[in-house]
Amino acid sequence: MIPSQKDIDGAYAAKIYLDNHPFRQVSIPLLVEHTGLSERRLKEAFLYQFQISLEHYTQLLLARH
Repeated sequence: MIPSQKDIDGAYAAKIYLDNHPFRQVSIPLLVEHTGLSERRLKEAFLYQFQISLEHYTQLLLARH
């Protein structure tokens, strides 16, 4: 199932925050509070983003060969 755009945006905002604070440890409850998403929806959106990134990376690798 594809998460809603709001869920994807919330997970992306959390990812940007974590990318800009590499040594900061953030709990799932804190991310839930900051994004306004439920834990389940946040995890599903992160998983979806990971799958899309992995597919893109795989396509790039296959295009090189």
